[in-house]
Amino acid sequence: MMNFQQFQATKTVCADLGVPTSDESMQGVSGLTYLGVLFLMDFTQKPGFYSLLVGREETVSDDLESLERGLYEFACSEGYCDVNVACVKDSDVEAAALVDDLDAALLPLMNIANVSDGGVASMVFSGFDWSAATTDQRVRQLHHWLKTEEV
Repeated sequence: MMNFQQFQATKTVCADLGVPTSDESMQGVSGLTYLGVLFLMDFTQKPGFYSLLVGREETVSDDLESLERGLYEFACSEGYCDVNVACVKDSDVEAAALVDDLDAALLPLMNIANVSDGGVASMVFSGFDWSAATTDQRVRQLHHWLKTEEV
């Protein structure tokens, strides 16, 4: 399960929340996105304030960490923080296979898939010579690791 710091690391500034949410009512509204789909809206009446809307309850504050914790709790309760290797695209795996350092190659994939520890990866890559492997071999091993994470 993704921890709070990993959740915060998915934060991106978004000029138009209508794009990631596919919600016409959010078009032109700016804010911050998390996990690519969850968000805090800029509260336009007070610069530096954000709005968190969960269900029918809205919280407006300039305490960003407090709002992020509320959004994180919602995300965990709805399963957004569970390991989800389906979020990893083939292009992500192919890009990782080009990285010479195994740890540096795995980190972005772990973040995308919400993998919070490297225990499974260490077992799957034990004995696999990343530095000597071809790109195709690395891709196959990365896919094998991701399938193992799903179990």
